Amino acid sequence: MNIFENGFLNEFKIAQENLRAARLASPASVNFGNQGLAGQRPIPIIQTALGLTSDTNFALNLERGEAGWLASSIATNARRMDNLVRAGYPANFFRVNPTTGSGGAWLVINGGNSTYNALQVEVRRRMSSGLLVQGSYSWAKSLSNMRASRSAVASQPTTLREYGLDKGPSPLDIRHGFKLNFIYELPFGPGRWLLADTHNPVVKRILEGWEIAGVSRIQSGSPELLTGRATFNQNDNGVVFQNMTARDYQKMVKIRKTTAPNGVGVIYFLP
Repeated sequence: MNIFENGFLNEFKIAQENLRAARLASPASVNFGNQGLAGQRPIPIIQTALGLTSDTNFALNLERGEAGWLASSIATNARRMDNLVRAGYPANFFRVNPTTGSGGAWLVINGGNSTYNALQVEVRRRMSSGLLVQGSYSWAKSLSNMRASRSAVASQPTTLREYGLDKGPSPLDIRHGFKLNFIYELPFGPGRWLLADTHNPVVKRILEGWEIAGVSRIQSGSPELLTGRATFNQNDNGVVFQNMTARDYQKMVKIRKTTAPNGVGVIYFLP
């Protein structure tokens, strides 16, 4: 869907400024038209298609920067497209071939790619005095242009204009990983410093060869993609943080276990 060369994206930005100016005068306003306030300008494409300049849902599109969603709500609505055509705009204002609707074609290519970089540190204590310990730490980053954890997958680029918008942390990206394993020979029985002088053959057999072993793994979680990186695409919702940053939001995500009134355990990832 084209929103660049036809001027729709520029007009969308004007509508955003119109809404901003309207809310300076009235904070609850959802009017994105030209009311003659300072900085406001006409939006003929949007006003002609929608037949209005004040609407809560469309104002939310503007607030979130969802230019693609607003364009799609016009291009897929027969009445709104008819408003444009009757005003002299071409039928293929948004789509090259509007008769195809949402149809398309599949192109099978091997376009997926990923990178993995890591710093790995390992500490090892070989068996000594009955104790063996191995530990390792990995600090890694896995990037990919396809959010998939397997090789057979279909992908829809965010936009053909800039493939780099699809590059980001892959589902396999584990930023921090700590692994530990150990073996400890318990200090009793034949050849050990406790109960080594036991002469009863049955007791000796019971006491010998006892060990404790353990394996532990602590790692950061897999990434969860926040949409909103490319809001000119109708398939990507806008993300707007109010009074916080993305890092503040990330710090809030953790496992919180509680019990519901009905006695069932509940896990929250956000407060």
